[in-house]
Amino acid sequence: GVGRLMGTIVEVSHDDKGIIWPLSVAPFAIHLIKINSPDSKINQKIKKEADKVYQQFIKKDIEILYDDREEKSAGEKFIDADLIGIPYRLVISEKTLQREAVEIKNRNSENPEFIKKGNIINYFKKLIKE
Repeated sequence: GVGRLMGTIVEVSHDDKGIIWPLSVAPFAIHLIKINSPDSKINQKIKKEADKVYQQFIKKDIEILYDDREEKSAGEKFIDADLIGIPYRLVISEKTLQREAVEIKNRNSENPEFIKKGNIINYFKKLIKE
């Protein structure tokens, strides 16, 4: 049944870091990760921006997993994201706030790219339709 199908997908679509879900069967299209700052004022801005981005995707019915855990480091969140294998990772951090952008990384790629904040929804709508 479904369990064997999922097992087969995982067996075929993985690397040494974890699962790489094909977009068509992924439990979520996007994994939103909020990277905390040691500066509490900046951290509040990061949280506000990440919450805003999350709500934008929810309003457009785009499936998104939001990692807003406070106690985990960036490295731990990235390792967890690779293990879970959601097709796209979207990062909000102090660096992205400074660039007025978000960091996007395809699970199959090593290199992230930066997309201006105003273009995020359209960028993902195009990716998800492909």
